[in-house]
Amino acid sequence: MAVRGPGSGYSGYEFIAATGDGTNAALTEQLDFPGSGSRPSQTGADYRHVEILITPTNQLTVWLQFGASGALTKVLEADLSGYLRPETLKFGFTSGTGGQTEIHELRALTVATLVANLWDNGANGGDSTPGDWATPANWNPDVPVTGDDILFDNTFVSSDQTVNVGVGATRVIRSIQIDAPFSYTLNNGTLEFSDNGVPGFVGIAVTQTNGVG
Repeated sequence: MAVRGPGSGYSGYEFIAATGDGTNAALTEQLDFPGSGSRPSQTGADYRHVEILITPTNQLTVWLQFGASGALTKVLEADLSGYLRPETLKFGFTSGTGGQTEIHELRALTVATLVANLWDNGANGGDSTPGDWATPANWNPDVPVTGDDILFDNTFVSSDQTVNVGVGATRVIRSIQIDAPFSYTLNNGTLEFSDNGVPGFVGIAVTQTNGVG
């Protein structure tokens, strides 16, 4: 399993990372079943399930499940922050048979999108409490709930921001990404970071796509 960079025609597609590359461990079990006369059962040991997550800061993580009763195992991590994030994401599946014949199939494919909550500090109107975390008008689309991802950038605001987390309040979130040409200050209350059962980046990430803050 490998990750390659962007390319066009016969150019590009540089190697980035792969299982067994010295940073990521080699796979412990096989993905294909040469010579099999039937499809792997969705309830048996040959079942394979993959989850691919890309954080707002372009950190890639891949999990694999070996067997219907197996646990998700992290098999690949890669830093893609040096690459321009495309406006659309396409999923593809290719293979090469060489001189032999092999059948590759996918089924029961589910694609889900997790949307980050953006701070707008009332930019869209209706804010009666500027800077307050718990005020719905200060967020787009809404106040973060347990396990959400947050993006503090300059989409809706254009100056230093102070966010009142809430005296005595504990906000349980998965991640915060800060990327703005000004500062964000969070005070009062407590932040707790938890994936809430959804694999992916947990913690605080700082990027400079929009300028140094």
